[in-house]
Amino acid sequence: MGLPPPPPRESEVEKTARFTRHLVQGIVIVIAIVVIVVIAGFAYNTYTSNSNITQVQIKVQYSGSWSGAYGGGSIANVQSWSGTGTQTVILDKSSSPWVVVAGAAKADGSSGTLTISILKMDGTVLATSSTSTPYALTTVSYNFGH
Repeated sequence: MGLPPPPPRESEVEKTARFTRHLVQGIVIVIAIVVIVVIAGFAYNTYTSNSNITQVQIKVQYSGSWSGAYGGGSIANVQSWSGTGTQTVILDKSSSPWVVVAGAAKADGSSGTLTISILKMDGTVLATSSTSTPYALTTVSYNFGH
């Protein structure tokens, strides 16, 4: 009698896909929680210097693969995204007060720096956050008030 065959091994591609799926789900949950907390905490504050802004850029800078999510205004506006290298999306104002939240996580074990930023359309940085820890998540938020 021989031993039963070993269970099939998960390929690196399957491991990466599973990791990315779980990571994006976790990021969406974290961003949703942050949006709720920020809106609840700052709903009555006003920020006159930036309250007239109707669009922002959300920019991820990283030489490797990453995945994340971004949104503003409500949980229904949270979008997932992923990529390799630098990518930028434009987010339109969806409500008042307007709170923009974004997060990204490294999908590899490198020590390179991943940076996520919220910028005005002219490129002025409103908020930024970075990490160099392998597989780490970093988040950023900005409250535009009413």
